[in-house]
Order: sequence, then structure tokens, then C-alpha cells
Amino acid sequence: IIDYIQNQDRIQRSAMTKVTAPKRKRWLGGTAAGGSLRSSSSRSQHSYNLRWVWLMAAAVVLCIVILRWIPGSSSSSSSSSNEPILTTADPNQKLATRLRPKTKTAVEVTANEDVGMGVGGLIKKEDGPTDDGDVERVVPAYVTHKHLDTQKSTYIRFELENLDDSSPITTGEFVLELKPEWAPVGVARFHELTAHHFWDECRFFRVFEKFVAQFGINGDPETNAKWKSQTIPDDPVEHGNERGTLTMATSGKNSRATQLFINKQNNKYLDKEGFAPIGQIIRGMDVVDRIYFGYSGDGSKAPNQGKINQQGNAYLKEHFPKLSYISKASYIDESEIMDQKES
Repeated sequence: IIDYIQNQDRIQRSAMTKVTAPKRKRWLGGTAAGGSLRSSSSRSQHSYNLRWVWLMAAAVVLCIVILRWIPGSSSSSSSSSNEPILTTADPNQKLATRLRPKTKTAVEVTANEDVGMGVGGLIKKEDGPTDDGDVERVVPAYVTHKHLDTQKSTYIRFELENLDDSSPITTGEFVLELKPEWAPVGVARFHELTAHHFWDECRFFRVFEKFVAQFGINGDPETNAKWKSQTIPDDPVEHGNERGTLTMATSGKNSRATQLFINKQNNKYLDKEGFAPIGQIIRGMDVVDRIYFGYSGDGSKAPNQGKINQQGNAYLKEHFPKLSYISKASYIDESEIMDQKES
């Protein structure tokens, strides 16, 4: 519009220069050769053109304003679709992090009712049925348990087998207390995996005597591949990697999936690297210390994670038969913990 106005102005000035009277009479206000009359007519035409330009500009601005206020217009819908979509079992329940949606649809799905878990979040519909029915979860937003509020601690018992031979008894258990206030997204993922019995038969494949005991690759390659691809956003580190804490392993930003490790000593330097603990082992650290570590953690004799992902427990049972493993992971009520503390 500005270029048009400037161009029209140059044209009109050029026209006026050609038809105006000699300079002397023009300055004196004379009318010789009709100079002043023609000049006045040209200026009138120029003003007329300017009025049309400004009317056109005002009309464009008015249309833009009207479109922005029409409900369901493209501008308003595009801004709303960029907002994160969260669904919660309790309207008062809030996560400490904002989840990036991968779809505009948010509905609640349920999995493993016998465990009493409600797994919800951002999901997308599939053409055919999946393990959860006709929907597939993309990013978890909340998980609730029928006995316990997710904003409070949740207790899970891990039963272990094939512990080292420092004792004739090679079985044992430890109890984990989940801490949603530390890492709500990580705790939600842990609930999901527990609901699907993901931990059963999982081997501790990377263990150091005085560092960590790592696990979280399912013995079935198909099951593991399904969950491995569903990474979750990072939690901020709200609690240190102290002895007895359980932390999700990560290979980079927003890359957490299924692998975890138990800190067998204080590893505070891991805090700065973004490893956020999700819970605390409140009973059975003596059992954790007996998890077999004879395959040297990361040494040449240690299990190869690539082969575990491809072959599962068949590879581990054949080449690393001494690995300790989880036979079962199950929820226990807070009342059971309190009774044991009192006794």
C-alpha cells in the first residue's frame, strides 16, 4: 500500500510539473496558460486516489479483526492446538511437568484391571485392535492405583531369585517406596510397566559391586521393543542419587523408557547429569547387595545390551546363567508396611 501511494505521488508530481504555468506567474498566483487550474485539478485527483487506498487498507484490517473473533476460525484453532493436553483422574491432581502432546485427542484407557491400575494419557486411535483394545497410549499423563493415591507413596515388593552364593538361601525380596513428588512422570511410567507385569523375569544385567545394579530389559524381545520405543519426558532432579534410591536410566534428553538402576552407594554426581530418582528402597538393601555382580558390569565378560534386546532371556540364560533376576513385582498396602514397622 505504501509503495502504491508513493508511486501515485510521483506520477501526480510529474504531471503537475508538465502543465503548470511559468514559475514567475505561479508564485504570484497568476492563471496564465491555465497553469493553476490544471494543477488544482491534478491535486484533487491525487487526493481522491489516496482516499481509496486508505479505504482499502481499513477494509483489510477490519476483515482481519473480524476473522480473529469468529469462534472456530483457523487462527484461534491453531493456537489452541499447541496447548498441552493432559487428562487426570483427579481434577486437583497436577503434574510437575508439562507433557508434549503428539495428538489432539485425549481419552482415558484402562489396562490390567486385575492389578487395579488405570493407565491414562494422550492416546491415538489405531485402525486395528491393540493390546489395550482399540487405542494405543502415546504419552502417559497419570496413573492411579485402586488402593493408593498417586500423590502419596506407593509400595511395591520385588521378589528376587538367583542371588549370589554368600548364603545358602538364594532368594530374597526388597520393598520399594515410589515418590511421585520426586519424579511424577517417571513414577507414572513405573506404574504402567508394573501393571503390565513388565518386571517379571527381568535380569540385573549390569551390576557393579560398589556402584549400581541395573535392570529393565524385558526377557521377551517383542514386549521390550514395544515399550522401548515409547520414551517419556524428563523429570527435574528433585532428590539426590543416594544409596538405596531407584533411578530411571537415560541416554539423553527425553529418552527414558524402561531401564532403571539401584544406587548401591551415594552417587551424587549423577544428579548434575539429569538422573532423577523415582523412589527409595525402604527394606531389603542387604538383598540388593547380594545381586550377582560377577560378570564385571561393563567389562568384556558382561552381557551385551544389543543381544539382550534381540534375543531376550534366551541369550542371558545360555551365556550368563548366574544373573540375579526378579521373579515377581507386586503392590502391597501401606498397612502391611506399618504393621511390620510396629513389630
